[in-house]
Amino acid sequence: MGSVNQSGSVQVSPTTSTVYTGNFVGQNGQNITCQASLNVQGYVYPVYPTNTTPYITLSAVPYTGLDLGPIGDVAYWSLLALMGLLGVYLVGVRKLHRDVAGWMQGKRKARLSF
Repeated sequence: MGSVNQSGSVQVSPTTSTVYTGNFVGQNGQNITCQASLNVQGYVYPVYPTNTTPYITLSAVPYTGLDLGPIGDVAYWSLLALMGLLGVYLVGVRKLHRDVAGWMQGKRKARLSF
């Protein structure tokens, strides 16, 4: 099992009877060896349900987005919103202004649509 910290522990799951041996070394170099026997009468394998529908949770999906931090996130979403507003302006508002200006100058028929 390897070394264990002074106040640590190791979890084991033996399937058969086993003898564990612990070797301890003191600060002054003394060695002490202890043994403990573990008698396994029968191992019960874990039972997994077979009649459940497979599913995936969001925590199982790897995160593939940008990690810009709080300031970077605000800057990113603000820029995205500004680009959307610019698109709305260029497609809708500017066309409306051109139609109104043309109608007022008599170059176009009044066909204002909203």
